[in-house]
Amino acid sequence: MASVRCDYVTEITPAKESWDVVVQVIRLWFVSNMNSKQKYYVMEMVLMGEKGDNIQASVKKNLLSRFDNKIREGIVYNFKYFGVAANTGVYRTIKHQFKLNLQNPTVVTEVGAD
Repeated sequence: MASVRCDYVTEITPAKESWDVVVQVIRLWFVSNMNSKQKYYVMEMVLMGEKGDNIQASVKKNLLSRFDNKIREGIVYNFKYFGVAANTGVYRTIKHQFKLNLQNPTVVTEVGAD
């Protein structure tokens, strides 16, 4: 059986829509919106690829209930079907030019869990 090659974090750009990466969640935190009664506004993560490269990932508030109990810090996951956007802003967590945005079609599977 032939193995399927996953993409590397260093290869990620908005030019492609069907990325497939294996990453470890090395940091995970929730950002609160001080102007709202809602507990959390966004979930942020730092992901490390198999070559040791890092990229930031975000889950917006409308999808928090789908991902907040599924993704844990320190675990290795396979991420598929996510959006890629420019990593802009004054306070960038990671130097990678792009970041991942988890969306409705995003599939997150724990590696090694069957």
